[in-house]
Amino acid sequence: MKTAAAIAVALLALMNGLGPVCSGRLDEAPSYTDVRIEGVPHVRQKPDFCGEACTAMVLGKLGRPGDQDHVFNRSGLSPLRARGAWTKELKVALVDIGFDVGPVWHTVQADEAATEIETLWSELHADLVAGVPSIVCTRFDERPGASEHFRLVLGYDAATDRVIYHDPALDDGAYLQMDRSTFLSIWPLKYSDSEWSVIRLRMDDGELAETEDAADLTAADYAQHMMVVGPSIPTTGFTVTVEPPFLVVSNLPPEELRIALQDTVRPSGEAWVAALDSSPSAITDVWLLEDTASYTHISTTVFAQESPPEGGDYLADRRALCIDMSGPKPGEVMDRLPR
Repeated sequence: MKTAAAIAVALLALMNGLGPVCSGRLDEAPSYTDVRIEGVPHVRQKPDFCGEACTAMVLGKLGRPGDQDHVFNRSGLSPLRARGAWTKELKVALVDIGFDVGPVWHTVQADEAATEIETLWSELHADLVAGVPSIVCTRFDERPGASEHFRLVLGYDAATDRVIYHDPALDDGAYLQMDRSTFLSIWPLKYSDSEWSVIRLRMDDGELAETEDAADLTAADYAQHMMVVGPSIPTTGFTVTVEPPFLVVSNLPPEELRIALQDTVRPSGEAWVAALDSSPSAITDVWLLEDTASYTHISTTVFAQESPPEGGDYLADRRALCIDMSGPKPGEVMDRLPR
């Protein structure tokens, strides 16, 4: 596929009259041929997993296993960051899976942007002709301050001069079309007045790695969970730890937390999994609170308990344990996990 794409770039440069682009100008507006990569399934993204979902679409087209969680898990991003992969981490995942993504970050000069972005579009279009789609990072739309968003570019309609793409953020996001002028205006990320960034990841299926479905909770599960519970965690004085099948939130001093994880949390988790005869399919939050005052504060403010029980409790509706670690028997509160 790499050879075909390179040939297509050269041919299209000749066909479209793009030789002068290298000298920094366009003698005339280029034209491009129709192209559309068919049969690519649309995947609706999980929160903030737009790049992961775009990758899953391409894997589906290739008949390879791997969902958006699998892509996140290959990115190396800590789930405690409570977000999906950005370009740097997405590239790590794609290369690890086996895609040849090519040069990813392109700098264009603002005063030469029209010419330089046209060249980058020409290269993207040539890849499409060779059967290679691209994940691009653009602004979501042309509104000021619009967020950045990954889309999967799959074709071009010459009659209307429109870009064809899958949008993972939309339920009906398959084979949408956007005016190419709009696409070229939202593609560059304008972090400075003089230099703009253009991001493209070629989805050239080089040597794709074999994958296995994860049976237990993975980093992707914890990342999605953190996006939900993260806002309720105080921003100072608390540590968050992944301790499968738990997410542990604590204001204990580091050494006390290490001992609590070793002597209380892990044994209870192992006993719970053994009693269930399988790993839980959902994450349980365990709040280890240093003293009665912090336990009462979290119970009333985070979990809206008017009269929190002494020592701690399991809150079934929130799938959370809230424990006063200064109480006499924190382990007994852990034993309240549902069997």
